[in-house]
Amino acid sequence: MKFRKLILTAAVVLSTFSPVGFNSVAQAADDATITVKDTQKGATYKLYKVFDATTDGDAVSYTIPEGKSIADAPGFNNFFETYNQGGKTYVELKAGVSQADVTKWVQDLKGTDYVTEVGAPVTEDGVDTEVLFSALAYGYYLVDSTASNPALAMVTSAYPNGIVREKNTIPGWDKGDGEGQGGKSINEKSFNVGEMAEYTVTYQNAMNYNKQEKVYQYVIEDTMPNGVEFDKSSVKVEVNEETLTEGTGEKNYTLEETDSGFKITVPWAKTHEEKGKSEDDEDFFYSSKSTIKVTYKAKVLEEATEGFANPNINTVTVKPNTQQEAPVQKAEFYSGQITINKVDEKGNPLSGAEFAIKNDKGYLKKTEEGHTWVSDIENADKFKTENDGQVVVSGLKAGVYQIHETKAPDGYNILEKPTVVELKVAQGGLMATARVENKKGVELPSTGGMGTTIFYVIGGTLVVGAVVFLVAKRKVESE
Repeated sequence: MKFRKLILTAAVVLSTFSPVGFNSVAQAADDATITVKDTQKGATYKLYKVFDATTDGDAVSYTIPEGKSIADAPGFNNFFETYNQGGKTYVELKAGVSQADVTKWVQDLKGTDYVTEVGAPVTEDGVDTEVLFSALAYGYYLVDSTASNPALAMVTSAYPNGIVREKNTIPGWDKGDGEGQGGKSINEKSFNVGEMAEYTVTYQNAMNYNKQEKVYQYVIEDTMPNGVEFDKSSVKVEVNEETLTEGTGEKNYTLEETDSGFKITVPWAKTHEEKGKSEDDEDFFYSSKSTIKVTYKAKVLEEATEGFANPNINTVTVKPNTQQEAPVQKAEFYSGQITINKVDEKGNPLSGAEFAIKNDKGYLKKTEEGHTWVSDIENADKFKTENDGQVVVSGLKAGVYQIHETKAPDGYNILEKPTVVELKVAQGGLMATARVENKKGVELPSTGGMGTTIFYVIGGTLVVGAVVFLVAKRKVESE
């Protein structure tokens, strides 16, 4: 998105156009400079001279350039009065004329013979966000920028080293040049209870002006979901990759915990107001178009909501000065849940079954700090089905899990193989239900009670004994 930008001088306005105007440091012609700061990458800047400046000691007056007929330009007499003295035509601003009216008039002169283009156009390469016009004669200048759409910029070199800033810029999350987007992100999309979620806030277009207002601070307000616990010690604040320290001095930041999260304030300038002189640089701590980056961690709690339809949403705003409204950026994570549904062959619920949950790290064991994973199933937590045949295991991140039955309901055979389920961060995922079916234990075949079985054993023994007796008897007779 392109924003309309307006370049203005810090102080010198057309009301100073008089033979004995304001004071300025005396300086030889062709030695003045105009620095345009906070320039936009890829924009081309041109400089046009509107009026000459003549010096008399410390005094500076403005005159129509020799050979130019700007007094004949349409609308000139609506804004200025002129008089001749010493072969020069001096210019004075009429009473009651606003600077906005004059700005519009000067803009319309660009590209005409009434003003003179000075030097070659300069295209901002994006390295230092500054454009320098040097070796200038004193005068009143117009700066044209292709970044202005369609507004032009009016500046004056009434002071030897004029400093001009592009204003009417709008701070925002993105640079706007296609080279990167800011916002809020999180290191993973799902977590186990007890794991640390790492958030990153990246504000890539921190400008020195918010439209016409000087920015003296940026306020980052972060709102966290109920399912996380903020770790204040993990906070890291950077501006243009320079790490700031918590404190109240220059290039520090302050942090205030709130009921719903925290607020970080980054001071941006020494003073709230502009200095008011075009040769004075402003007291900003950072260059315009800076990047503010905040990283921090938060522990995932049991209170985290589960399922793809119920993300745990964290929001953040970045506001210049005391601005009340600002675009919201968010990051969200998900927590998974496995419901084990224990039934018999007919689908009736079975209570009393116990299970252990395993993933690639081991068997699940819950602690006060969160989920841990152990190698031995004997030390793992066991999850027991109730009368409805169900048991719920929550606070799981996306992944593949095995459900191992460690105890079957009374009268049923224990399952030898685990049941496999997968939790996915996708529509319909992260809420898995595993149907685990058990069959009754199979009894050995029988034809009667205990007494009958004993008779079978005794009878078999007698038969074997009779056979042995007959064989022995025949052997004796044969001898």
